[in-house]
Amino acid sequence: FGSVTAILNYQGQTLVLNLFFGQLVNAAKAIADKINGIVGSFSNNFFMAVRPQIIKSYASGDHDYMFKLVNRSSKFSFYLLFLVTLPLIILMQKILTLWLGANQVTENMIVFSQLMLVFSLVNVFESPITTVIQATGNIRKYEIIIGSGVLLVLPICYFLFKIGFPAYYSLIVLISIFAVAQFFRLIIAKLQVGLSIRNYFNSVFVPVIISAVPSGILSYYLCKFFPDNFFGIIYSAVTCLLISLLFVFFLGLEKSEKTTSINFVKAKLNKI
Repeated sequence: FGSVTAILNYQGQTLVLNLFFGQLVNAAKAIADKINGIVGSFSNNFFMAVRPQIIKSYASGDHDYMFKLVNRSSKFSFYLLFLVTLPLIILMQKILTLWLGANQVTENMIVFSQLMLVFSLVNVFESPITTVIQATGNIRKYEIIIGSGVLLVLPICYFLFKIGFPAYYSLIVLISIFAVAQFFRLIIAKLQVGLSIRNYFNSVFVPVIISAVPSGILSYYLCKFFPDNFFGIIYSAVTCLLISLLFVFFLGLEKSEKTTSINFVKAKLNKI
């Protein structure tokens, strides 16, 4: 049921957009999907290494370690994705113009691509919680609740387009629904495995917000000072990356995580 609702949601959006706006908007969405697929592989590859450990810790009854893995993998998955997506979101128009040419880039393409990356950042928290619930083997309630919620995207989009809202609202609705779905995931995880929602918020959402929001705002304004050429894009991207790293390190990590990160970097440098 969960897989079917995911497919219906994805393909249904394409059908609804084509019904109201035509193929040009769908082409813009296809570009956004392609960018999202490439970028999403960074955090997905990281979580693939953590997933077996979460399942193993549940099977052995070590729930404290499992919750620690869930919190840290959620946070680090977001940070990895954020470091890649922030410069793309800020520089999307320049990057698409350089990639496709100025005549091929539309406003819809820019907005769709930016919002699709925002959606990826919102949805990056899904995998660790889903893995915990799947580890219990009791997924019926979870799939029905989350899957049914995801299907709400289509009728809401149809209604909004019917009364004249622009095409990019399909992604605003998608982001909103998936953000709400994450809260339901946490509630289900609390009921099934005893996940502390308060601890999850304090360990994941709070450091993510206090590091991502100010670094995003500062990066946005600093990038305005660079020229609109290839080297300007490079300088802007490097600036975004450095600012994000600094905010994540000093505001987004706990003391033990900072020590682990420093040791990891030192080990890599020593190998080089």
